[in-house]
Amino acid sequence: MDQTLLIIDDNPDDHQFYQRALKGTDYTIKKALSAEEGIELALRLNPALIILDYLLPDMNGLGFVEKLRNSHGDSIPILMLTGEGSEPIAVEALQLGVQDYVVKDQAGSFLKLLPSRIEQVLKVHSDQVGSRKLKQLHDTVLHSVADGVIGFDRQGVIVFANHAAKQMLGGTQQGLVNLQIADFFIVQGEPITWEQQPLAQLAPETATYACDACKLRALSGQSFPIHYTASRTSVQNGDFSGWVMVFQDSSQRKKAEEELRIAATTFEASEPIIITDARANILRVNQAYCDVTGYTAEEVIGKNPRIARSDQHDQQFFKDLWKKLLETGEWSGEIWDKRKNGEVFPKRISITAVKNKKGVTTQYVAIFSDITQDKKYEEEIHSLAYYDALTKLPNRRLFFDRFESALATSARQKAHGAILFVDLDHFKKLNDTLGHEYGDLLLIEVGARIQACLRQVDTVARFGGDEFVILLNGVSADYEEAANQVRKVAEKIRTSLTKTYRLKEHKHHCSPSIGAKVFLGAGETMENLLKDADHAMYQVKKRGRNGVIVHPRGVLSQ
Repeated sequence: MDQTLLIIDDNPDDHQFYQRALKGTDYTIKKALSAEEGIELALRLNPALIILDYLLPDMNGLGFVEKLRNSHGDSIPILMLTGEGSEPIAVEALQLGVQDYVVKDQAGSFLKLLPSRIEQVLKVHSDQVGSRKLKQLHDTVLHSVADGVIGFDRQGVIVFANHAAKQMLGGTQQGLVNLQIADFFIVQGEPITWEQQPLAQLAPETATYACDACKLRALSGQSFPIHYTASRTSVQNGDFSGWVMVFQDSSQRKKAEEELRIAATTFEASEPIIITDARANILRVNQAYCDVTGYTAEEVIGKNPRIARSDQHDQQFFKDLWKKLLETGEWSGEIWDKRKNGEVFPKRISITAVKNKKGVTTQYVAIFSDITQDKKYEEEIHSLAYYDALTKLPNRRLFFDRFESALATSARQKAHGAILFVDLDHFKKLNDTLGHEYGDLLLIEVGARIQACLRQVDTVARFGGDEFVILLNGVSADYEEAANQVRKVAEKIRTSLTKTYRLKEHKHHCSPSIGAKVFLGAGETMENLLKDADHAMYQVKKRGRNGVIVHPRGVLSQ
C-alpha cells in the first residue's frame, strides 16, 4: 500500500516541524510550497494522503480541494490545517470532501496529534472506499445480470425490479413497482389473479418454487416463455415478508440461484436495515443491524422498534415523525437510539412506506447508519474553533463573542462589568530551564486556579502564551463598589497564583501581573477596554510585577 504523504504549506519552517512530528513513522513525505505545485504533485504521485494548509499564496485550501476534485475525483483523502479555527470554513471543507480538519494552535500541540489523526483519516477513507465498492457491487450484480429479477410482497405487489426485468416486461424500472406480478402471468392466453398463482397457494413452510413451463406477457402485449425460480424468507410464526423471482427466457436459461445468493450476500453486508409490517412490528433485520445494535434477529422479530428507544426524544418528536410518515410515505433525520448493552448512540435513518397498488401501506423499510464518529468529528471541530487546545479554556474567538454580549447586557442592566489581563511573571525562564512540557503543565494549573476563583457567570480565556483574560459580569451598579470588588477578585487570583506549583518532580514558584478595567457598556468599545486593561497590566510590570492595578475610570491608555 502506498504510504506517501504530500504536505502542502508555503512556510518552509513548518515543513521541518511536520518532519519531526512524523519522525519514526513509515510514511514517505513529499512537500509543496504552493497550491499549483501541490496539484501537480498530487496528480503525478497519487499519494495516500494530502496534508493541506488552508492559507496558501496562490489560492486558499477550499479552492485547492475544489480544483483537485474536478481533475482527480475524491480518491485522495485530505487533512486540512489552518490557524484560523473558523467553523464555517471547517463545515465547507467537509462538504467539499475533506476528511478531517485540524486547527494549528500557536503552541504547536496539534503536531503531537498529527500521526494519530493521519491514521484515523486513512482508516475512515479506506472504510468509505470499501462501502462504496460494496454498493457498486450490489448495483452491478442486480442490474447487470441478464436474468430478470423481481421482488414482490405477500400480496403479489412488486417492490423492486432490475434492468433486465424492465427490458423484458417493458416500461421504466420504476414503472413496474407497485404493479401486481399476477398481471404479467398468463395461462391459455389470459392473465390470472394472484390467488390463482401457485406461489399464493403454497404451504407456509415452502421456501422456494420453480416453474419450467410458464409464460409472461410484457406491457406491450407480447408474451414469451420463461423459466423462473422464486424464493421467500420465512420468519416467526411461519409468516413471510418479500418473494424474489429470478426469470429468464427458456432458451437462455442461467443459474439464477447463484446470482440470487450473491445479491443476498451483498444485502447482508450493507447498512443496517429493518423491515416492519404496517403496524410497525419487525418482520426482518439484516446482519448489519445485529452488528450495530447488539440484538439478534430472534430477539427483535415480532417486536416494535421502540425496544431500542433512548430517552433523548420526547413524545412530540415521535408524533411529528409519524405524522409526516403517514402523510408523505417517508421520513429521514437523526435519532438517538440505544444498543442492547444500554449504550446510547446517534444514527441517521430513512424510513419509507411500501404501498400496494391501492395505496395501502403494507410495510415500512428503515435503513440507517451509525453516525457516532460523525458526531465526534463535529464536537472536535467545535472544540478546536472555540477552545484552547492546551487548557481547554475559551479561546479568543469565544471570549470576544461573550465580551460583546456582556457589553450589551451591562448597558441594558446598568451594571458594571470588568476585564482583567493576567500575565505570568518570568514565564519564559521556566520554559528555558525545564522545557515547554513543564511550561504547559504550569499553564494548565494556572487556568484551573483562575477558574476556581470565579463565578459560573464569569469567563476566563487563554489568548496564547502565558496571557489569560478574564471577563467579570454584573459586578455592581455603583462604580466605586464595582472597582473595589474587582480589586478583591484580582487580589484573590494573585494570591492563588503565587502559591507553590508541583510540576511532576519539581516545585515551582511564580507570580502574576494583573491589570483590570471596569466598564458600564454604553459607549465603550472592546478595543479600548482591552487596551486599558493591558496598559494597567504593564504598569504592574513596571512597578516590579506581582501586583494588581485597576485602570482609572474614564481614562484611555496612551
